[in-house]
Amino acid sequence: MTALPARRRRKNLFMLAVNVVALTLVAVLLFVGVVAVRDYTAAKNVASVVPVQRLPTTPTAMFATVNIDDELTSVTMFVLAPGGQAGGSIVSVPVNADANSGLGTDRLSLRQAYASGGADQLVLSVESVLSLTIDFAKVADPFTAGQILLPLGPLAVNLPRDVRHTVEGRGQLVFRKGDRKLSSPQAVEVLTGRDETETDLWRRPNIEAVWSGAATAIGSGLSGLAISAAPASFDDVVAALFSGPVGARGLPTSAIGAELNPDNIDVELVDPIESILVFASIAPAAMSAPAPGLVFRIEAPPGYDDKVRKAIGLVLFFGGNVSSISLGAAATPQTLMYLYDDRVRVEADAFNTLFGTIEFPVPTSRVEGADLTLVLGLEYLQSPTDPVPPSTTTPDPTESTP
Repeated sequence: MTALPARRRRKNLFMLAVNVVALTLVAVLLFVGVVAVRDYTAAKNVASVVPVQRLPTTPTAMFATVNIDDELTSVTMFVLAPGGQAGGSIVSVPVNADANSGLGTDRLSLRQAYASGGADQLVLSVESVLSLTIDFAKVADPFTAGQILLPLGPLAVNLPRDVRHTVEGRGQLVFRKGDRKLSSPQAVEVLTGRDETETDLWRRPNIEAVWSGAATAIGSGLSGLAISAAPASFDDVVAALFSGPVGARGLPTSAIGAELNPDNIDVELVDPIESILVFASIAPAAMSAPAPGLVFRIEAPPGYDDKVRKAIGLVLFFGGNVSSISLGAAATPQTLMYLYDDRVRVEADAFNTLFGTIEFPVPTSRVEGADLTLVLGLEYLQSPTDPVPPSTTTPDPTESTP
């Protein structure tokens, strides 16, 4: 009879201990839950409460030319000024650009992409090379291309090289290098003709010279062209582009090694850093984010383009994306990183030692399409040394995601 009360007391003490442990666990879980909800709410507040800074509308159009044999001879991007206003940018894209951006061992130039899949495949390939969305596209034969250039009148062009075409299997001289006036049909001859023995790298300076002459001919803008308030076609983009000041340029390329180009086809890699610097500045709303990492907006004061290029390279090295760039920001002593969602802080911290001292102010607005804004400070911009990623091996640019 005396053992029963003892067992009952032990049982009661055991149950009391269990209840205390359970209550403690509940308290811990409740605390963790409150912290998680608080952090999640704070992150949501940053992302959803602050106003969104909309990116300017900059319609894009691809203008490609083909010769009488329907072979691709040039690719050019037209980008309208912010808001679809008159004027904008003309960017010549190499037709031997690798549509696979140097990844893998299969090489495919834009010329081959068009030959195999027509205009639709060409648009997809150019979008992939430039990480850019194309709104309108035109593939023009020599006659159609001449009609598009006709409003510009004769172009004052400085041809860096002789222009030669293959006619009936033989190369023929068309224009000698140097300064000359080209009519619309003659300018089209430069864009569409090619000597089959020459690489695209050889032809490219003459094509860029034609577009430089076109920008000069446009001047402050042609008068009498019908401009649509919201471009709805390729022709609308051309009319708006020719109606205001235009800048023209090309894109640099690099060779692809024999191990990745065993068939030695005429193909090169468009410099991804320069391409992003150009298009994220003039067409930020059209930029895509192909890499799996964070999407950056980069800001810097004028005059530090080389350091901005280094910053773009570091973002790409870590698998990030750059969607928009402003080269007109106010100067700041330290680099500022505005996070629009606190949950990306760990990933963002990977850049902590690369851009000098980084401060994390609370954003008062967030830029459309970006996870964070990186404002490069003078400590980084004026540093005589370049940052190095925390790795002993620099990746081959043809093996990394551009």
